[in-house]
Formats: sequence, C-alpha cells, structure tokens
Amino acid sequence: MNPDLFKPVFLKLNRAQTQVNDIYSILRNSWDENKIKFSTNISEDKLGYEVYTNDFSYDNFLEDLGIKIGEVAHNLRSALDNLVFATARTICDPPLKPKKLYFPIFEDEKDFYVKTKDVFSQIPVSVKELIINVQPFTQKKNNPNFKNELYVLSILHWLNNTDKHQTPKVLIAILEEIDMEGNLEFDNANWEHFFNEKEDFCKFLPVLPNSKVFEFRTTEIVTKMNMHFKLKVEILLEVFEGRMKPDILQMMQREILHITIEYLKNLGINI
Repeated sequence: MNPDLFKPVFLKLNRAQTQVNDIYSILRNSWDENKIKFSTNISEDKLGYEVYTNDFSYDNFLEDLGIKIGEVAHNLRSALDNLVFATARTICDPPLKPKKLYFPIFEDEKDFYVKTKDVFSQIPVSVKELIINVQPFTQKKNNPNFKNELYVLSILHWLNNTDKHQTPKVLIAILEEIDMEGNLEFDNANWEHFFNEKEDFCKFLPVLPNSKVFEFRTTEIVTKMNMHFKLKVEILLEVFEGRMKPDILQMMQREILHITIEYLKNLGINI
C-alpha cells in the first residue's frame, strides 16, 4: 500500500493546526493591543451606570476569527473525507464511484446504514468497524449521558455545515467579571441600600462594537461617580445552542489526528 496516497490528509491536518495557532495568537495580540476599549458613564436617568465599548467594527477581529474557524473546520472535515477517498484508491484507482466517497458522521443509526452502502463497498472491511465506533449514534449507545453538542465529531460536522451552508460563526466576547474600586455619590444622603438585591440590578451584555456591555441599576439617583474598573472578558464560540471556549478547536484537531492514526493502523500503515 502506497503511504503517499494519504499525504493530502496530513497536509490538511497540519494546515488546521497552523490555523488554530494563528487564532490563539490573534486573540492574545488583540487584547494586548487594546482593540476593544471600554468607557463608563452615569445612566441617562442617573439611576446607575453603564459600560460601553468603542466602535471597533472597522477592525473587528472577532469576525475575522469566525472566518478562520470555518477554515479550520473545513480542513479537518475534508481531511477525514480525503482519508476515505485515499483508502478507496488502494483498491481501485480511480475509485468506481468517487462522488459517493466521504467520511460519514451520523447521529441516526438507520440513516447511517442506508446512506453509506456506497462508501463501504469501496473501502476495506478493516476500517469499517473504526468508522462505526466513532459515530455519534455509537457513542450514545455506549454512554447514556452522551450529548452531541459535547462530542468532537458532532461539533466538527455542525461547524463545517454551518460555515459552508449558512454563515460563518463569529466569536463572541462576554464580560465575565468586573472588579471595581471607588465610590458613588447619591442625591439622598440618608440612603440605606442603593440597589435591590431581589431584582435584576446588574446585567452583562454581549461585547459588540459601540454598544452597552454592562448595566448597573441603583434605587437612588447618582450625582457623582469616581470609579476605576478592571474588566475580564471571555471569548466564546457558539456551538449548537450553547457556547464553548476556543480550546474546542485544539481538541478537534487532536481528535481528528488520533482517529486518522488509528484508521491507518487498521490498514497496516504506521505513522
């Protein structure tokens, strides 16, 4: 068996790793360069204060990273497809049904067996079991607590389809924590409690260009504010209906590499 047939797979995996590293580097540098700045002012009705961002839309690195994330997902997903195509070439070159070849990822077991007949008819039986074992439906059968939205292959499949058929996923920034020092002065010198703990007295909002990202409401009118703030921002990626840290990209790259190595071992190829 010619190992060179699988060279494109590793080119894609290496490219994905480079892109992941670039994403982490851009994240670090963007915060170091203070591309997103914050300002604070008393609310218009003077019952509290608000934190706003600058207009960073002209240099929105979060949008740029969304494009790069789509490229990572594409390279990882196509690396798996290239893996199956190269395997088919070891039996018949060129394959008899090249357009039917891909690495299946299915949540539904019945769909899997109905729609993958032309895949498995063109590749060795030795890799079929591995492909079945990594399917989301197999993972779910083996683990009653399994969730698609936490499984690397399901996330990869979703990200790739969303980027390719809908719209790139933009990373979002969320204010996670605000440390503050200083004081507020009120027009009522006899106040006892200047906010109502039972009500929604503070609110964190998505960090968007030229927008309110934090609101603190008081029960007394603020006449003067002398505050210093230290803001902690968390960058998250929307996946399915939830949000994940960008670390999921590194996890995906490592898992696809692991699957590739195990797959090739089943073909008698050691990397």
